[in-house]
Parts: sequence; structure tokens; C-alpha cells
Amino acid sequence: MGASLAATAAAVGIAIGLAGVAPGSSVSPAAAAVLIRAAARASVAKPLLLRPGQYLYTETRSLADGVVVPAKGKAFYPEYVETQQVWQTAAGVGKTIETIDSPVTFQYGTKRNWVADGRPQVWPKSGQSVSWMTAGGSSPAVPLDNLSHLPTKPAVLLSAIEHGATGLADINADVENPSTPGGAFFAAMILLTEPSTGSSPALRSALFEIMATLPGDKLLGPAETRSGQNGIAIRTPPIALNGTDVFKLIVDPSTGNILEYDEYAHPGDPPEQWSELLSTGVVNAIGQIPAP
Repeated sequence: MGASLAATAAAVGIAIGLAGVAPGSSVSPAAAAVLIRAAARASVAKPLLLRPGQYLYTETRSLADGVVVPAKGKAFYPEYVETQQVWQTAAGVGKTIETIDSPVTFQYGTKRNWVADGRPQVWPKSGQSVSWMTAGGSSPAVPLDNLSHLPTKPAVLLSAIEHGATGLADINADVENPSTPGGAFFAAMILLTEPSTGSSPALRSALFEIMATLPGDKLLGPAETRSGQNGIAIRTPPIALNGTDVFKLIVDPSTGNILEYDEYAHPGDPPEQWSELLSTGVVNAIGQIPAP
């Protein structure tokens, strides 16, 4: 890490402080350097402005799973890879196209339960797509979270995360232990990756700066996403209090973006979930794709 980056990382660590950090815990300098580089790039990135009548387009490719409980017989758990293309206004009105990219497999040895139930087709086949509109009825619109009220000073933002004071229902519902390094890291990751409005370069930079000060992460080195995007992999601190549930992030410090995140019950296990962030941008109509 260069002298200027080292000084920046040290200054951030001193300014924020590490509430809830166990004595003797330390920040990984190598991981912090990558995250500080991402923070610096995010701070000068072009803001993503969603105006009235426009749509936020997001495209992700993920490992998806579900549970089917038949009227008779035992439950089975299908698992498959899917690509989702989503167009949403700030009010959440729009369209989703879901394309199945892989054959379906079954978790926990439950294929036998699916066979016993007569092999029902309860999901599209590989290569098929389904789509739906979000406006009302069976698919009501859910407004995008607006992040414009969040503080952009790292110390203040970290305190809001740790104390459940972000004012965001998703963060309060999804982050069980926000006062721990793993919980705060997870909250910052959600804010950086979930579709939203009102984010700014200053906010994204502050979120990466917070991540850079949290102990327990580890630099894994250069990595490639499943579609071939190049970045640097970092393993997060454990999210659960018993030391389980970690994520591997692939970060591109040259753009200030998270490219992919994989969830593991334990380091070294196969991923339980993963999601690659392929595209995000603002368009003027459903069906439009932002320029690369």
C-alpha cells in the first residue's frame, strides 16, 4: 500500500473507532488497502440520479433456491442459477424478467421427495424466462429505499448502522448483529449493492471506508467473477455471533464497485448463495439497457 493510502487508512481507523471490537482484534492492512482504494474511486464516481419517469435497471446472476411443500409427501428444495433483469421507478413500479440459466438440482438430498411427488414442474426449464409487472394486484410495487438521508461522515454512519438508526427497514430486518464487525460489514455491503435511490459518491465512499476499518476480514487476492469480471476478493468478518456465516466479496477498486458476493456457512464450504452484479444504470423506458 502506498504511503498516501496507508495514511488514509490509518486516519479512517482512528476517526471511526471500533465499537464492539474484541481486545486484540486487528484490521487487515492488505484488505483495508483494497477497500480504501475503492473508497477513493467511489468518491469521484458519477452519481446515479433517478429522475421522475425514469427506471433504475439492474441485472444480476444468482444462485437461487426455494422450498416446495406438496399437499402430500415431503418438502423438496430446488436450486438453480438465474439471471434477473429489473426495471424500477423510485416508487417500485416496473418489470422483472427472470431467466433460468441452469438445470435444477436439489438441496439436502430432497430429489427423492420431488420424484415421489410425481416430478412436478414448479419452475421454468433451463433457458426459459418468466416476467411480471410490479404495479399492483398480486405483484404490488415496493418503493426503492431512499438513502439520501444517511450521513456521509464514516464515524456518524457507522454509529447509525451499529445502533439500528439508519431508518431503513431492510437493514433493520436483515442485519441481526449490527454492532459487531461482521454485522456492520454486512450492512455496508447491502447499502452498496441493493437497488436504491439517493445514494451519492460521498455515501458510497464512506461505506467502503467503514469496511476498511472493521477487523476480521481477510484479503484473498485477485479473483474472477463467474462471468469473467476481474477484481480482488476479500472475506468478510463472521456475521453470526457463533463465528459462522461469512461472505466473499469481489471488489473492483478501480471503479469502486462490488462485482460479486458469495455466502458461506463456514470458510472452505461450498457457497450457499452467490450473486454477481452485472449491470446498473438509469434508462428512460422498460426494455432499455444502459450502455456499458
